[in-house]
Amino acid sequence: MEEHKKGKDDEISIKEIIVKIKEYFWEIVRKWWLILMSSILFAIALGWKAKRVPETYPAYLSFMINSENPNSLSSVSGLLGTFGLGGASTSEYNLDKMIQLLKSRKISEEVFFSRIEVNNHQDYIANHLINHLDTIDRWEAKKSMFKFGPYEDPIADFRFESDSIPAFAYLENKALKRLFTKVIGSGDVPGLLSGSYDEITNILYLSFTSQDEQLSIKVVKEYYENLAEFYTFQSVSKQLHTYKLIKQKSDSLATLLATKEYQYADAIQSNQRVFAETDRLNEARLRREVEKLNVMYLEATKNLEVADFSLKNKTPFIQTIDLPISPIDSEYESFPWAVIRGLILGGFIGILFVSLRKLYMDIMNYS
Repeated sequence: MEEHKKGKDDEISIKEIIVKIKEYFWEIVRKWWLILMSSILFAIALGWKAKRVPETYPAYLSFMINSENPNSLSSVSGLLGTFGLGGASTSEYNLDKMIQLLKSRKISEEVFFSRIEVNNHQDYIANHLINHLDTIDRWEAKKSMFKFGPYEDPIADFRFESDSIPAFAYLENKALKRLFTKVIGSGDVPGLLSGSYDEITNILYLSFTSQDEQLSIKVVKEYYENLAEFYTFQSVSKQLHTYKLIKQKSDSLATLLATKEYQYADAIQSNQRVFAETDRLNEARLRREVEKLNVMYLEATKNLEVADFSLKNKTPFIQTIDLPISPIDSEYESFPWAVIRGLILGGFIGILFVSLRKLYMDIMNYS
């Protein structure tokens, strides 16, 4: 008896569900005009947005650092260690460090004040970038909603006329900081430049995106060249300083040795017919100085060779993999696909609205 009742309840529940589905289906059919209007509105909105999004040209560049272990010559590395000039290890070539340097203001400043030619116009990269940002309406600061009265951006029409950064006044520094923020990005707002690396292959990637193909290619190359140069110099600065000191000492000893050798030879020639030992005293002193300087110079030369090898061993080898070349595949939002997405999204939201409206009315009528 209970089983019969349970089966009947299940049958009623299924029947109620089917009835409810039919009610919602016919409600959606009756409100077709509302769903259609929602689809059209979303299609217009997304299509208009697609038309407003400009075509951009992302220039990609890839490179890697020291694919081989610079300490493969273990015997030489041990020799370097005895002189306190140990070689580098691949772990020292920190990829995160490279990305952080890319985002530093120092690298950007070097790039900004390099001169390039874009569309037959030669100027600082900074001014080319400002012109580009001005064209896409992203350079001039917008008036805050919390400020009242007229507002005029003091650097809206500003362009750099000098590359002497230490001598910059307030306006130059303000423009430089704004340009740096636009290129690197700020917070959740992405910039024109981006950098990343693959943790498995250790390949680094740089990209720069603008609406000008020439500008994208030339700027990303400038960033790469300045980044590679600064990273290399920073990696070998200590070894380079040591090498220069030893080279200076070696050159000084070589000059002094040549002078004393000449004096010693002159003394020998002058004392050829002199038999008194007291007259040969200067010659003996010069001989001892030449012998001492010769030993010092040989030691300095050996140290110089070790320092030179250490410098070369420490110097990171940055290898370019792919450089951007024209033509670049542009990125843009397809208008037809945007309209199709709008129709689908609008239809879904319309159906959801009609269904929720039906559910609300059923609940209110039931209560």
